[in-house]
Order: sequence, then C-alpha cells, then structure tokens
Amino acid sequence: MSRAAHANAPKQQPTPAPQPKTIDPDSALLDDIMEKVVSNLDKTAEKFAHQLEDPGIGALRRSFITGMGVKRLREMMDENVMTVLRSLMNTQIGFKTDMPSKKDPQSRPYGDDVLRDCAIEAMLKGVLWIGNQFNILAGRCYLTQEGYTYKLENMDGLSSFAFHPGVPRAIKDAGAVVRCNVSWTYKGVKGQLIDETGKPGVDFAIKTDSTVDQILGKAKRKAYKLAHDTLVGVKNPHDDDDDAIPPVMAPAPLPQGKAPAPSPEDPSVCPDTEEALQSQFGRVGMGQKDQEKFIGRFCSTEGQLTESAALRALKELEGMEDAKPPGAWIDEMPDRSKQPAAV
Repeated sequence: MSRAAHANAPKQQPTPAPQPKTIDPDSALLDDIMEKVVSNLDKTAEKFAHQLEDPGIGALRRSFITGMGVKRLREMMDENVMTVLRSLMNTQIGFKTDMPSKKDPQSRPYGDDVLRDCAIEAMLKGVLWIGNQFNILAGRCYLTQEGYTYKLENMDGLSSFAFHPGVPRAIKDAGAVVRCNVSWTYKGVKGQLIDETGKPGVDFAIKTDSTVDQILGKAKRKAYKLAHDTLVGVKNPHDDDDDAIPPVMAPAPLPQGKAPAPSPEDPSVCPDTEEALQSQFGRVGMGQKDQEKFIGRFCSTEGQLTESAALRALKELEGMEDAKPPGAWIDEMPDRSKQPAAV
C-alpha cells in the first residue's frame, strides 16, 4: 500500500471499555427455572437425608437409599447449580477446601466431579453449602464443627445441650488428650456422653501439633459428632474422624436417675492409636516380646484389644520416663484386663 493510500485509510477506533451489567435491585432473586430447580433440590435432599437419619433402616436399604439419593441429586445439579456452587467454594460465607494447595503453586481447585459429589454428600448428611458447614479435604466431604452445631440446633426434641471441655493433657510424641463432658435433654429424657467405666465425659486424643485453641476446636467437633451420632443411633460414629481418637462408643441417652453402664461395644483400635503406641514403645526401648506381654495385660479374656484399652495402655506408657532393661518392669504391672471397672 502506498503512503498516500495508507494516509487516506480509515483510522481504527479504540474498543470501548465494557460497561458493568445493570442489575435491577427489584428483580426476583431467582428466575422461574432456578426457583424450580432449587425447590426440587431442597425437597429431594431433605427427603433422603431424613430417611438416612433413621437408625431403624437395614444396611441394604440404607445403601439403596444413599445410591438413589446420589443418582437423583446428580441429575438435578445442572450447570446453573454448579456455577453457584463454584462461587461458594473457598469463600468465608461458603465452604473451604484444601485445593489449590498453598504448598504447590501448580495445584488447581477441585473439578466439578469432586465438587458435585461432595456437595451431594453434604446435602444427604443434612448440612448447608454456606457457613463453613462442610469442607472438602483430600477430595472427600468432611462435616465441620459448624455443620454438627447446625444439625444439633435443628434436631427436633433436643434441648439443654451443654458442652464442657477440660484442659488439654499432652501425650509425649502423640499430641494431646482432651476430656469433654456433653449432656442434653432429648424428647424429655436426659442423656450424656460417658466413658467405658460409666463416668461422665469422654477422652479425645488429638494427634496434632496445633495450638491449644485449635486442639480444643478439634475436640469440640469430635464431641459434637459423637453426641449427634449417639442421638440418631449411628453404629459407627468414628467413620470420618481425621486425627482424633475417641476411646469409647457412647451409649444411647440415659433416662434420668438410671445408673449408666459400660457399652457392650467398643471400637477396634484405629491406625493412629497403633502408631502412637509404636512411637511410645520405641521411646521406652521396649522389644517385641515385651511389647506383646505389655499389650496382653490390657487385652480381654478373648485376647482382643479394644480402642479404649489401647488408649489406657498408651497412657501407661506415657508415664514411663526412662527405658528399663528388657522385661524388668513387665511382671510388676497388674493385669489391666481383669481389674473391675471403676464406678
């Protein structure tokens, strides 16, 4: 193109800056389509969550109800719903996740598949997508202290709920233990969490290097979860614990005036407790044969080691400051499995 032609060519106009979208403050919060979707989601999730809270349903029926709930809710969560869900992820008003990781600048937020399934699990467990009532950790749905607080506050027939934590006690090389007392009145009947000896309160071992406030927060979440699961009759209340090790399965709410009795069921030893025991065995210099003798003192007559017994063994090991010669102190210890329960 010649200079003259170039000079006579029309000049390009600058692209105008995008104008902010005008939103009518008086318009409906949800359009007709979203209103219907949200209403259907709410009703469906509430229906399935209510069914799953019933302790009387059988295992196979529970599995089918859960599967049908997931299937239906997946079908209902279209792109419009996912857009709203994404806007709540990793916000103070919504819910938190561990992705993207602060330690890995290349990491990315969770994709829609994980996000959708965790949100569905949260709905089926009866919590909201706001108020930090659930988190997504390691790709799994994790109900928070706020979530269990919401469930307890909205439980029909529950009143006079009281939580009293004790002072954290350090366990060498294994974190801390917090004894929590939780009591309530449910449908006119007083109840509380009790330990395996029938005494009020439950010990929660927190395997963490967190601050005292964080340890108390973790213990509170575990106590609220155990109280909730006890009230609704969940048989395995420790299925999603992260680093706390509750020693006993709390019994059902007790009628006023009735003496508590130890629960006939006791959770099996969880991996964190086994790891803590091995750490203490190493600290006191205990060999394999002496370990077997030591653990045998805490086993039942059938040779079974329960979670609560393992924690009693852990507490015994904590008091051993210096390693003794192999077997020197084993025979001096009483047989813990044959001692009567304290009352």
